[in-house]
Amino acid sequence: MLLSRALRDASRSTAGLRRRALYFSIIWPEPTSSAGSVRVMMILRALQRAGWHVTLASPARPNAHMESLRRDGVSVAPCPPTDEEALRRLVRASRPDVVLFNGFATEEMFGHAAKLALGRDKDDEHRSTSDTDDTSAAEPSLDAGSVE
Repeated sequence: MLLSRALRDASRSTAGLRRRALYFSIIWPEPTSSAGSVRVMMILRALQRAGWHVTLASPARPNAHMESLRRDGVSVAPCPPTDEEALRRLVRASRPDVVLFNGFATEEMFGHAAKLALGRDKDDEHRSTSDTDDTSAAEPSLDAGSVE
């Protein structure tokens, strides 16, 4: 529900422009080896179908799966979590409207990117979105039922 709200809010703030998502993952998704990677690819494709430009950032070493993402139209960005300047360059270059994390460990590594990218503390965002939830049942979401 928070993801669909963030995407809806970002859509409003960039009317007429191509929206941008920055997705952090510990690995480059390997759809033939894990259900988690299949799920990440489903989310990335759903974002692309909805008109989003997607950048996937990872501290993993470059490999064939990273190249596969490029062929699928996803921008890729190797990014070590301890290199603050590289993270700042990534955020400046990708100009994301929304920042997504593939799990808690990834958010712990790169959570400060949300603050850099969106100009606010993510803890404040968590509080404000959990206090009032006005999403409706008719709102499209990225749950498993809506992704092909």
